Amino acid sequence: MWLRRLILTSNSRREIVGLWLLAILVLVSVVSIFKIKKLLIRPVEIINVPVLTATPTLTEKKKINKILIIGDSMIVEGFGPRLENDLSVYSDLEVKRRGKYSTGLNRRDVFGWKKYSLDLIEEDKPEVLVVMFGANDSQNILDDSGQPYRVSDPEWDEIYTQRVREYMVLISPRVEKIYWVGQPAAREPVFSGRLKYLDEIYEREAQKWNNIKFISTWERFTSEGKYQAVVADDGGLRQRVKTDDGIHLTYHGSKIMSQLVIGVLKQDFELE
Repeated sequence: MWLRRLILTSNSRREIVGLWLLAILVLVSVVSIFKIKKLLIRPVEIINVPVLTATPTLTEKKKINKILIIGDSMIVEGFGPRLENDLSVYSDLEVKRRGKYSTGLNRRDVFGWKKYSLDLIEEDKPEVLVVMFGANDSQNILDDSGQPYRVSDPEWDEIYTQRVREYMVLISPRVEKIYWVGQPAAREPVFSGRLKYLDEIYEREAQKWNNIKFISTWERFTSEGKYQAVVADDGGLRQRVKTDDGIHLTYHGSKIMSQLVIGVLKQDFELE
């Protein structure tokens, strides 16, 4: 009887120990699962990393001190004086203007702009050169041997283009920047068409040089390609832009063209 009771007691103890071990195992499992779950649902810590953005550096425009304006009768009267006057209001800017009536790059037997331009550049030493030719160039031309050609001849185009090219080759290395001002439309249709063709030559040749910029004035004085006798300035004032000859500019027209040219200059240089 005693032995049986002892055996039962031992079995009971083993069962109790087993139950405790099972309980401990279950408890450890529950705690582990809870910890894993807590790690899984823990919010991800977001670290704000500053984004480095490049701040654009504004390129400072160079301030110029000397401008030389040269050309034909469009520089002598109307546009030339107005441009000189408008540029002269800027501080520390020296502006000089030299023009010759009835001249251009065609009739070299009448006046030699190549030598005269070199002399002026050497004397004044401008940083910027404003050039305007063409009003007197739509006429018969002589080649270097004295052979004449009419405006309608194919040879005329070649000879005149070569003279424009030679002039640019001569003056381009001697100044920092050249602004070649194109001719505005004229009242007489045939003559206006010739001026338009000259503008195309100037623009095409200017594109071959880094420091020569062609300024087209054609669009400013036309509407849908047609000549306009009355044009509004930047302030909206509408007045006649050409004198009685239909070629040269009135005071109002000169102001419009001057504003146009100065606007282009301000894109490249500081004027204040």
